[in-house]
Amino acid sequence: MYTVDEISIPAIKHAALGPVRDRYWSPDLKNPANQKYVSDYRKKFGKDAGWFYGSLRATCILLIDSAVRP
Repeated sequence: MYTVDEISIPAIKHAALGPVRDRYWSPDLKNPANQKYVSDYRKKFGKDAGWFYGSLRATCILLIDSAVRP
């Protein structure tokens, strides 16, 4: 379950200590595709792309697009 992230930590504080898990996306990943996504998101919405569910939607859209293109 993804309850510990940059959005929830300010609210749950020390209760976030202890869980061990990995995460497949973060806004600070250093690769060109991610940096473009974060930059474009910031330009469009005026805030950081801090919620990884948004990146999942973008990834799904790109995957569907690649499947339907001739």
